[in-house]
Amino acid sequence: MPLPKCPRRRFFATAINLWSTLTILALGMTLPTANLLAIDKLQLVKALPLAEGNTEKGITDLHPSGLAYCNHRLLMVSDRHDRHVFQLQISLDKAIYSTYRHLTVPAYPNHKITDKFQQLVTGKRFDWEGISCHRSGIYLLSEQYNNVLYVTDRETDWLDLPRADYVGQQGILTRHNAGLEGISWHSDGRLLLAAERNARGLLELSHRQTTAPATFPLSSHWQLDKLATPLEPIHDGSPERIADFSGLAVDSSSTYSLERNLFKICRRDDDFKEASCWSYAHVELAEELRYQSTYGVAEGIAVDNEYIYLVTDNNEKPLVNAPNDRRPRLWIFSKPSDWEPTSPPKVYSKP
Repeated sequence: MPLPKCPRRRFFATAINLWSTLTILALGMTLPTANLLAIDKLQLVKALPLAEGNTEKGITDLHPSGLAYCNHRLLMVSDRHDRHVFQLQISLDKAIYSTYRHLTVPAYPNHKITDKFQQLVTGKRFDWEGISCHRSGIYLLSEQYNNVLYVTDRETDWLDLPRADYVGQQGILTRHNAGLEGISWHSDGRLLLAAERNARGLLELSHRQTTAPATFPLSSHWQLDKLATPLEPIHDGSPERIADFSGLAVDSSSTYSLERNLFKICRRDDDFKEASCWSYAHVELAEELRYQSTYGVAEGIAVDNEYIYLVTDNNEKPLVNAPNDRRPRLWIFSKPSDWEPTSPPKVYSKP
């Protein structure tokens, strides 16, 4: 649960928002360089504010942090809401969020005192930062534990991922608030995770079958197959803007990374290097859509047959041109003609 507000906290929050606004106006939100703006632009179809539907308890302090297209539904998580998976329904002028699943989460097996302290400070117990799906199951990515919760109608359990093989390796996942930020499940049996920044990286894991194939997945017998870092961008922004990952998506067996601070989406090759990139800077920095934020706000990505969906987490900060509008947005883009690779990705086989 978020910590209760008090006058002192409201004062500091107001001061921080004022500082952010002045910084944006003075620096132009640290605009990207011409090199970044030179990449192809995505075509915006709609920019829809999120509006509350049936959420059981009346959730208005939404902080969207992950998005996925699952069985013809847009599913979403909020890092401030530990017990909910949301569903988005698109109407003419808004995207309505409602409760899709209420979560009963088992205790994390390796919970530490430092975890409890961080939870008290941030008000986030699990800090969901990503969502993906496999058949009837849902994967939820916890930045608090740098691990994954698997949810079905019959069971909910933490995956027994080999954290010792990736936490702290090559400088990833060593800083608070710079943990795992993206997740995607490939139908060929790979689970991909994105480390946000300092250093950012992509991880590929697979599930070792020790018996006859099960319905999937078992919580144990996972192995790390690939770790790629630091993955410096080819099309970089200004020096002040740190390259990061805030989401992952899979489409036709290709992996796409959402790179929030550089306002772009990139298709990744089999070695996780940039293959093609598309910019949405012209949308996020548009006068009528820009938030009072010094950082990028796109936090989740999902793809269907026709469109690319990005959901924003503006941390309850208002639009620059509408100080009373603090609603997150769902941006819907058309798929570009070169979205998919000209040659299909190679068929994956377990090592």
